[in-house]
Amino acid sequence: MANVHIRNLPDEVYRAIQLQASQHGRSTEAEIHAILEMAVMRENRQKLGTLLASIAREAGPLTDEEHALFEQGPMEPIRVSMQGADRIMAALYNPIPANAKLRSAASGHRKTASDFEDKKNNKDGT
Repeated sequence: MANVHIRNLPDEVYRAIQLQASQHGRSTEAEIHAILEMAVMRENRQKLGTLLASIAREAGPLTDEEHALFEQGPMEPIRVSMQGADRIMAALYNPIPANAKLRSAASGHRKTASDFEDKKNNKDGT
């Protein structure tokens, strides 16, 4: 688990968190955990499964060849170097789908995510 140090937290914010923690019967640290979790785990966030399902709906049904790949079952694990693992992770993070419909759908989703990041960064003043 990660540790976070927050600098220059205004006293009034810290006191408000302490008060809220006592109202919820938690420690200040537990209250901060709860606040952060609620902030990033909102119900309206798009979950990975939902995103993948929407990409699949846009792409349409799988071809016979694509179905055959899934029916082959699990593949044997392979050993890769750290550099190879980094390249694999980069490809998984930013894949180029083989199917033209999937490529188009993924491109649209990447554009939406990129636009969101741009808006977020501009809003933060970075």
